[in-house]
Amino acid sequence: MLPDLSEREAKMLAHKFDFSGGEIENVVRKGFIDEVMTGEKTNLNALLTLCQNEMLNNRGAKVVGFVHHGGL
Repeated sequence: MLPDLSEREAKMLAHKFDFSGGEIENVVRKGFIDEVMTGEKTNLNALLTLCQNEMLNNRGAKVVGFVHHGGL
């Protein structure tokens, strides 16, 4: 989703942030919006900030899916 990102940078982000596909899409979308607004490509530092903000925004978010409570 980020073709300008080097393999080293992609691995660093993957190790630092445990994001779902939707969270990655949010970061990419926000980076694209920043590019449109500023006219500048999103660099690694900007991506790190977007990822950190995504983590903060999702703190306390409810988990979607099934939860096993025991029994049948």
